[in-house]
Amino acid sequence: MTRRAFSIIEVLMTLGIIAVTAGVSVPMYRNYQIRNDLDLAVAQTMHGLTRAQLLSQTGQHDGAWGFRVPEGTVFQGENYAARNTSLDEVVTLPPGITVNGVLEVVFERVTGNPSPTGDIIFEGQNGERRTLSVSDEGILIPSEVLPPDEGGLDGEDGGSGDLSGDTGDTGSATSGDTGSSTGGDTGGSSGGDTGDEDGGTGSTDGGTTGSDTGGGTGGDTGGSDDQETCEERFSVADDGTIETTGSVKVTAKVLGSAITYGANGPEVQVNVSASTDNGTTWSDLFGGNDIDGNEISELGSLTAGQKIVLKVRGRHGWLFDKTYRSNDKSGHIEVLRNGDSPPAYKPFGNQQSLVAFLKDILDTNGKIKIGAYDAVLLVELGSLNSNSSDFQDAVILLQFAQGTSSCASSTEPRFKIAFERIENKIKGDAKNVTYVGSDAVAYADSQWIPLTTTDGSIIEEVAGMAAQRKSGYVRILLHGSHNDGSKEIVDARVTFDGAKVVEVRNDNTGNNATESPFDGVVNDGPGGDEVTAVAGSTSVFYQTRVTSADDAILIYWQEADTSSSSSSSSNSSATSSTSTSSSASSDACAASYTMSNGTLTLSEKADVSFTVLGSHATYDKTGSKIDVRMQVSADGGITWKSLFNYGSIKGNEHETLRDVASGKTILLKVEGRRGWLFKRETKSGDSENRVRLLKKGEAPPNTSVFKNADKLQSFLKNKLSQGKVVVGPKELLMVAEVQDLDDHSDYQDAVVLVTVEKPYSSGSCGTPPNVSSSSSAQQTSSSSAATSSTSSSSSAGSTSSSESSSSAGKITICHFPPGNPRNAQTIQVGASAWAAHAEHGDRQGACDGDEDGDGIQNSSDFCPGTFVPETVPTEGLLFKRFALTHNEFGFRQGPQRKVSEFTLSDTYGCSCEQLIDVAENVKVYRFSQFPNLLRQMQSLFPFYTEGARRYGCGKSVIEMVKKK
Repeated sequence: MTRRAFSIIEVLMTLGIIAVTAGVSVPMYRNYQIRNDLDLAVAQTMHGLTRAQLLSQTGQHDGAWGFRVPEGTVFQGENYAARNTSLDEVVTLPPGITVNGVLEVVFERVTGNPSPTGDIIFEGQNGERRTLSVSDEGILIPSEVLPPDEGGLDGEDGGSGDLSGDTGDTGSATSGDTGSSTGGDTGGSSGGDTGDEDGGTGSTDGGTTGSDTGGGTGGDTGGSDDQETCEERFSVADDGTIETTGSVKVTAKVLGSAITYGANGPEVQVNVSASTDNGTTWSDLFGGNDIDGNEISELGSLTAGQKIVLKVRGRHGWLFDKTYRSNDKSGHIEVLRNGDSPPAYKPFGNQQSLVAFLKDILDTNGKIKIGAYDAVLLVELGSLNSNSSDFQDAVILLQFAQGTSSCASSTEPRFKIAFERIENKIKGDAKNVTYVGSDAVAYADSQWIPLTTTDGSIIEEVAGMAAQRKSGYVRILLHGSHNDGSKEIVDARVTFDGAKVVEVRNDNTGNNATESPFDGVVNDGPGGDEVTAVAGSTSVFYQTRVTSADDAILIYWQEADTSSSSSSSSNSSATSSTSTSSSASSDACAASYTMSNGTLTLSEKADVSFTVLGSHATYDKTGSKIDVRMQVSADGGITWKSLFNYGSIKGNEHETLRDVASGKTILLKVEGRRGWLFKRETKSGDSENRVRLLKKGEAPPNTSVFKNADKLQSFLKNKLSQGKVVVGPKELLMVAEVQDLDDHSDYQDAVVLVTVEKPYSSGSCGTPPNVSSSSSAQQTSSSSAATSSTSSSSSAGSTSSSESSSSAGKITICHFPPGNPRNAQTIQVGASAWAAHAEHGDRQGACDGDEDGDGIQNSSDFCPGTFVPETVPTEGLLFKRFALTHNEFGFRQGPQRKVSEFTLSDTYGCSCEQLIDVAENVKVYRFSQFPNLLRQMQSLFPFYTEGARRYGCGKSVIEMVKKK
């Protein structure tokens, strides 16, 4: 019998059909599996959220419950980090699912209200997405499957740079208008206007009776105009945060508390805690116990600039648990001041009325009668606008007391201690606070301390400097008590006002002697202490290093002859073209200069120092911080160098330009950035007048904020008195406004003290060049035209520096020879030749330096002036896109801004924004030295570059530069 077999053609056709079927079905199955995982992730998350909400509503384990999405964990606690791990319930999510958006939701006990609310975004491996919306009511709303985000510059194969991909639309992130920063009401008496620091006359709104604690401040019924108000004690911001404006001791006293769970029900336990650092750390008041009345707690001795927040919690088992802060704007805490009428709330149930709690602080007219610097907090823990709202759940009196003669009036001799370096090793605990006298009254960095009072003793064991005022001298001490190798390193400048230094002596009593303080040797080892002072000057620079024993010095002073001191009589104007000069007759170390329209020109060789007093710049009503950076030019704006390692300034940063030649013109440039939402740059001497340089006695900008100094931050407010600038004879006050100029401009986006003094190299003035002049852990020194900037690191790492030539008109640069740019050379060129070198792509500063502080040496840095965070993307960072979105020089990836594998070393110091500038021929930087790479970059179609500018750089662009 004949048997038929399959022919080769039939076999091949069969195999082909199988292959085609497999080729079609396998991807389909793969997509089905991914989509199934996506659906499963949404379902399991909904289950976890529902489970957490149920546990919160039923009060399981007497606490709130939440759900952490990436870990798939139902947890008990106020947040995932502080959870009770023994109660975790894990709902494992499918692998390969990426989660963005809201990652953690906590549900309020009993009510089950979620926090935060918003969208949880799930993304599968194929780019498909689903969102799960959590509403304010706790309702969970899942979306349908969304297609992958599309866009150009996605070429993931990293090949020859062939970039492909489709472009998808992305909703534009709308930025709001830039809002000016706002302050708050000053915690003084509420009736009269306060006379300012220099003895101005306070206007009176009422009768003639002054406040019993306010000195000459007008109270609710008026005040005396004859006496000077020295200093307010606190201010209250719009959100309720209380900020101290002087050295005070704060006492909290409970006047009463009445709250029950239901009418005539059981008592709700009420506890109070306080924070003096704006909510970062908290301490229990009244021993953490339930309050009823007459409990008293001390918040301790506080310095100027500390921010006080109270937190009140009411709890009854698992049935009731509410917490409110004094700055949460919830309306649950009201504040009463002296002279206010208490609200007429009807008591709940059979409770006492609010007036019964306030009876001891009411006058015969039924108004609040407390000190001018006191406040009463009324707390309602229940629902607002209901019959049970009586605002007597907690009634707390806050009292702000100043020690005798603790306030420094500008009409009397005073001193301050400015900390220029603090470094603690192992268990060292030095802080930038000065504790004065037997009561250890705390004074903040650069806060004025009166000299006219004498202290009977001193508290040595404090975490900072200790000071004791005696007749004719001040004792300054740093306590040493470490026997385990710990060390405290402090460099501090003691500055006098209304007094001059006569002599400085070592304190040889007991174990207080400073080691060799006058030998001219400064280091961080034994015997490295040093005192720098000039008889007749107004400051002493004290460098001390302590381990097991104290270091102390005695500074002898005498009151200055104010009749011989000179001050400027001309006021600055926003539009006038004025020119002033400084002869420095009141300070032997002051260098002379002329100033015209914000430009400062030296009349002799000088050291010019810049000390940041503070920065307060916010974007829109959310209060998001604007990062402010600074640059300086010593040649009238031809060349610029970064200040403070071009980091975002905060306060206490310090840097010095040394031996700046006579005739040099100093300009300052200030830039403000808020990610990609806000960017503005301004400089002194331009027509906008956003940067002002003010001399002693000159008026600040004429805006409404300066007419009511209570709106100012303490670091600027302390430099004003009677509407005039208060600085030393060799100092200038720089104030800057990078936001829109209007009547509400506060010019405190950057506030810097500029010191112009005879150079240290002259042998009698200035600060030694080997002194760390910045508390920044990564401050390095750089050079600029005809100047040498000194700033050394306080970290354990090495400090890089580039010394400029002492020859006038020479600039140190990193030169890249034409045709051989990899063989960079450090050379010096004339100032007139710099423009041509800059056009070629040469860098200012030595080749082994880092002029823009981005961590890339000048010789390897293609793009100078790299900023973080950069202004790209303009709309939002998409998946698989990269940009510098944080304040460090590493690229972040995707909407969640995860740390990526790329850093600035991969792009030779260039941000995404700068790479796109090169591609669009906006600026080529050093890419002109690498024509092939430049040609590749500039061959990108606008389709790609515009997408990168809007959504971040794709991987292929970065790898194109990396493989140059």
